[in-house]
Amino acid sequence: MPRQQPPQLARTRTQPHCPTCGGQQLVYPLPHHPRGAEPLIRQALPLLKKAYDGNTRADLGKLTDQELHQLKTALQAIEQAAPTNTR
Repeated sequence: MPRQQPPQLARTRTQPHCPTCGGQQLVYPLPHHPRGAEPLIRQALPLLKKAYDGNTRADLGKLTDQELHQLKTALQAIEQAAPTNTR
């Protein structure tokens, strides 16, 4: 039986020609393709960056109510896009 790998939270990918990220992009691996949830996830990534702000734990108190709602919606979309036979 293969040993499960621990989940990766994020890694940084260098994009030297990207004007919006300053050459650094955070990459969050997902266990499945998010299908229609991808736009919501992409919109929520800056909110995650704001909440983590270089720490290992998110401080959701840094987010406004609207940002928290947006993040919650994205996380729910990821959950709904997950295959149901993963257990």
